Amino acid sequence: MDNTTRFGESKLPVLSLESLASFACIWHNFLHLVQTMNTTNISDTQSFSEDSRNLISGGISGICSMTATHPFERVKVMRILAIQEIAGKNLFTSIYTIAKMHGIRSVFRGNAVSCLREFPGAGLMFYFYEKFKTILTTNKNPDDADLQYRVLSGAIAGFLSSTITYCLDPVKTIMAGDFEGKAGNIRTILKNTYIKDGFRGFYHGYTATMCSVTPYIALNMACFDVLKSKFGRSPDSLYFSFVNMICGSVSGVICCCIIFPIESTRRRLQVNGQAPLSKRYNGLSHCVQKVYKRYGMAGFYYGLVPTYYKIFISAGVMFMVNEKIKQMLKT
Repeated sequence: MDNTTRFGESKLPVLSLESLASFACIWHNFLHLVQTMNTTNISDTQSFSEDSRNLISGGISGICSMTATHPFERVKVMRILAIQEIAGKNLFTSIYTIAKMHGIRSVFRGNAVSCLREFPGAGLMFYFYEKFKTILTTNKNPDDADLQYRVLSGAIAGFLSSTITYCLDPVKTIMAGDFEGKAGNIRTILKNTYIKDGFRGFYHGYTATMCSVTPYIALNMACFDVLKSKFGRSPDSLYFSFVNMICGSVSGVICCCIIFPIESTRRRLQVNGQAPLSKRYNGLSHCVQKVYKRYGMAGFYYGLVPTYYKIFISAGVMFMVNEKIKQMLKT
């Protein structure tokens, strides 16, 4: 059977061995990176300030978590946009469909711009969180900060880091939701966005993003800190990275349940008709009304299952890598 045959025309679609090998290679390299971090110590040759550690470790952890879960992100966005080719399919069948119809590289379409945004975004998020936690707890150790200060620090960190790097977020979403690859590359999308909507086009969905990202990061950072204080292990412990990963995964899933309806709304606003088959909205209230009228409350939860998978892995990887690299960079 021809490998270019559409998925729906075959009962037993088969990915090429080259595609499977490429996918396996990506995961092998990622797992090797994590394993290497457990046995590498660079503190003997180089020291970093606390601010530098937070920026570097946060940025690297953001890239690792984003790359590890980008296929789930693509499926999530496509389900939010109600792309028919994956309608009714489960998460892994959807990924299989994308890879079968458009090649294994299409599964990671948009990951480059995601990493371009995530490195400064995640770095600034951890930097601002630790910075404001220190400022708000002047009379005690920041690691012993009260819950309200942790939440407030997370909210400020989420707002500032997201605002600074937001202009690339709509581009990332358009590429993730572009099933057939017709939206073009990063440069084309930037150009078309500017021609269509001007500079404001790079901030479609900004209000909805702040309404979802700010509370999510606030709760996620605070929840992880609380779980780490309860169950965390010393850096010398064999289970240091594993416990941090589990604490991050649990905190991410809990927070995702709370803010997902706002998350799905902001993704629709970011795409705003630029991906094939997506709808165009005139603002936040118009988007909410249209989605509710067409799909009911269930429409705000399209893409929730792949989001659970994505958040469980990405939050766990992000916090695990961040904590490990911070320890590596300490003097």
